Amino acid sequence: MVAVPSVRSISRRKELYFISNDFVAKSAHPADMKPHRYIRNSAFVARPSWSFSCSAWLFCLLVLLALGNANAQNKVLSLDGTGGYVELPPNIFNDLEEAPIEAWVRWDDFSGTFKRVFNYGDARRDLSITTRTDTANLWFVLGDAQQALHGVEIPNLLSARQWCHIAAVSGKGAMKLYLHGALAGTNEYTGSFAGLKNGNRFYFGQTVTTNDPPTNFKGAIDEVRVWNFSRTEAQIRDTMYRPLTDNEPGLAGLWNFDNVENGVVKDSSPGAHHGKLMAGAQILAEDTPASLGASRVSRVLELDGTNSFVELPAGAFTNLDEVTVEGWVKWESFGSMSRFFDFTLAGYELNVMNRATDPALFVETLHGNDRAAMLVTEVLSLGRWTHIAAAVGTNAIRLFVDGALISSNL
Repeated sequence: MVAVPSVRSISRRKELYFISNDFVAKSAHPADMKPHRYIRNSAFVARPSWSFSCSAWLFCLLVLLALGNANAQNKVLSLDGTGGYVELPPNIFNDLEEAPIEAWVRWDDFSGTFKRVFNYGDARRDLSITTRTDTANLWFVLGDAQQALHGVEIPNLLSARQWCHIAAVSGKGAMKLYLHGALAGTNEYTGSFAGLKNGNRFYFGQTVTTNDPPTNFKGAIDEVRVWNFSRTEAQIRDTMYRPLTDNEPGLAGLWNFDNVENGVVKDSSPGAHHGKLMAGAQILAEDTPASLGASRVSRVLELDGTNSFVELPAGAFTNLDEVTVEGWVKWESFGSMSRFFDFTLAGYELNVMNRATDPALFVETLHGNDRAAMLVTEVLSLGRWTHIAAAVGTNAIRLFVDGALISSNL
């Protein structure tokens, strides 16, 4: 069972769910249809669906929940980019020789200096999860007692204004950086908190290096967890959408921001390492994929990258002048032209895929010698559910990602 996030609003759902009202009647003529093509060569999990005024569907019916933030009971740390952060007790992890750190994070802005989520220690003898200056690069970095830096950096991995699950593991098994439960990068360095020989400062959303410019983190953070033993990729995935009971073995710190009173940020782990809101940091009600995922678990189609695919009936979609194909998709790796779908509609071919082996989203239509294509770079992320909708008409292609129109040839 896999958690699938919901769409963001009713209005966006209506815009995405445009489809020809003649779909059912016209699809009853398989003789007019060319042999269909297949979804293949993929290493991702997909949940596509047809929508709204029509009961026909592509692979399976995806029930879409519109859960607005107005009713959210989950609380998050909200930082507005003006210097707010959380200050936590110093020196609390100095003895940890291995330590996974996990958090749900939403960066709203990458401009300016490093946008640190988690920073512990002192200048060049610290552990940090951050971006690089003016980039969407994700960087997990450890400084040792000799002030040498050891890091894992993944270029352009992040997307602004989108929640992502980060896990940074350090210790005897080397440094490992995960995005949405999928391994993104490694470094052979085997140090952890104990190797810093320093725990002078500890912040969420701020730098421990006093002569650096302030982080000015703009975005939100939730469900920060620190463990005192190395966790596997399967263990990270197993609990990333699940609320903890506060007494899990090995839990060294848990800040979920649900019980903040008088500016005190409670640590729900047995260590009770409570922090405090600083410089205008706020706690706001907002859902994350984890808070929604706890009540939203459903079956998905899983493809293992070994030429597995779903074959659909020939003649299923005939004589459509306008059509929208949509679904929730999660790539675990970017294979060569890993297709979300690829088939023929009313004499023209339509496919959506990642381009080459890159995180670029590519839409293509072919009708005889006529070809139209659309490429949007750096829009996909490994291990993250993304809602994709391709709306194709006689003279137009519109591409939506997570409910937002990101490209059009109109």
